[in-house]
Amino acid sequence: MRILTLCFALLLCTVRAQNAKSSISVTIPASSTIPATSTATSLPATVDRECACTVSKIWLDITVIIDVSEAMGDGVYSVAAQLASIFGQLSVSQQNGQFSRVALVTAGGQAGKLSDLTTYQNTDALIDDLAALQPGNDKTINIQAALKTASDIFALSGSQRNRKQVVLLYASAYNRGGYSDPKETALQMQDSGIAIISVAYVQASETNDILKISELASPGFGFSNVKTKDLIKSITETFCQVNCFCPTNWAQFADTYNSPGSHKYGVCVRYVGIQASWFAANAIGCRNKGSTGSYLVTEFSNTKQQFNKAYYADANNQTGSSSHAVNYHIGLRTNVPNTGYVWVQGTHKNIPFDSKAFHAWGPGYPNISLGDCVTARSNSFTEQWENTNCFTNAQNYLCEAPACDTDNYCESTDDF
Repeated sequence: MRILTLCFALLLCTVRAQNAKSSISVTIPASSTIPATSTATSLPATVDRECACTVSKIWLDITVIIDVSEAMGDGVYSVAAQLASIFGQLSVSQQNGQFSRVALVTAGGQAGKLSDLTTYQNTDALIDDLAALQPGNDKTINIQAALKTASDIFALSGSQRNRKQVVLLYASAYNRGGYSDPKETALQMQDSGIAIISVAYVQASETNDILKISELASPGFGFSNVKTKDLIKSITETFCQVNCFCPTNWAQFADTYNSPGSHKYGVCVRYVGIQASWFAANAIGCRNKGSTGSYLVTEFSNTKQQFNKAYYADANNQTGSSSHAVNYHIGLRTNVPNTGYVWVQGTHKNIPFDSKAFHAWGPGYPNISLGDCVTARSNSFTEQWENTNCFTNAQNYLCEAPACDTDNYCESTDDF
């Protein structure tokens, strides 16, 4: 045991030394065609912003559940070493700002609370407790009790309104069914906004039944030491996904509207259900929304257009509007002087419109004689872009702003 402790201490020193020298930053890709190491600024101008992932700037409330039952055995040391490698990259603190708070819970026949979200003042203190973890001899594991303990920790450890909540669950055994089935508890936690990441720790002497623990995880958040290629990277990138969000009253752009697990982008969209001219909507309506202002929505792709259309229709319906037409201003207009079109991105910031990129001009458009600005209109079963007068044609609109993430800190999860 003493040899194991000494070896683990050496590992922790190495982790601390390495992470004192570097800060890991990646951008979560929309597809395999974008390298995982690319950054948001390296993408073409007319590609929607990805969720940033600077690991050292993650700001979450995280409760870690660690299986210490007989099934896990000395695998506890392996799990502790991996957790030290993960949290050695984060900034753990009780400070406000881009710091994470972490709590530790053990799971055996009963749940044990080792610490809550107000315990650790720094990363070193957390790693010291990870180094002290020991295997237990309980023949069963009560994951339901551990999840309830995690839920209580989130409720009782002090409110941090701008931090999302995450459970990171490591287990080597999973008991389904019966009075202690954890599935209902996991669903209730997810419904309340708590993300769950599961890691199935498969050991040589076990079957693959433990892989079924992924049914407790949020969509796309189930991993294992045998099926996941780079587990540490997968977990830190998942932290970044959770840390990428939109405040209240804004919808986060995703490949499919209102579909959990769909790839999401670092872009927020907001419906405005009161009419204004294109100019007034952009210069006043959108400009004064968001912590740093926003602008009329872009439609860089068919995926974005379909999202905008679905979101607009849903928001319009929820407000009880008598009109079911999907008509809204978008941030496209002619350049001044008229040398083509630009996507307006705020005051004095424009992105040239690429005529070879996605567009949705209706038949007979663009038609500058009808106006310099552009609106999206429903036409039978399709939606098309049409020119409109910038100052006289009033209608509803959608605003757009960057999502809160590791590179865009938001002081509150309430409206910008």
